[in-house]
Amino acid sequence: MGQEDAQIVPIDLESIQPGNATGLCYRDIEIPNLTGSEKDLVTMFTLETQETPFRYVPLPTSHFLGALTRCNAFRSLTKVTQENLNQAGYTPTMNTSDLESLFLRDLLNNDVPYLTSYQGKVYYGFPDSGPIIAEAKK
Repeated sequence: MGQEDAQIVPIDLESIQPGNATGLCYRDIEIPNLTGSEKDLVTMFTLETQETPFRYVPLPTSHFLGALTRCNAFRSLTKVTQENLNQAGYTPTMNTSDLESLFLRDLLNNDVPYLTSYQGKVYYGFPDSGPIIAEAKK
């Protein structure tokens, strides 16, 4: 503390999606009008974190956990994930049956699927080891 160039590094960001239940928001929220300097901060943050991998959450984790009890959940998870990626401006790079296989593998192992966004791509798992499932539309 007390350094002029101190950095704040967020270690866990929760997804707030108005109209969708998430860990921080269970109802519609009013989005405040941002000042010019606040918009500049958001832009600067976005530019500064382009080289940082982030967890990509296509739906609340609770949906993944609930899927552990349904035998065909891997299909619905794949569909919702692909729809979310499309709405977020990504193009699929993996066919549906291969993505379903990845979800099924995790669910059979009682694992929660983990997706990561990094440099305009979404990986199933981590960028250094997982396959690319989508890329940002150009």
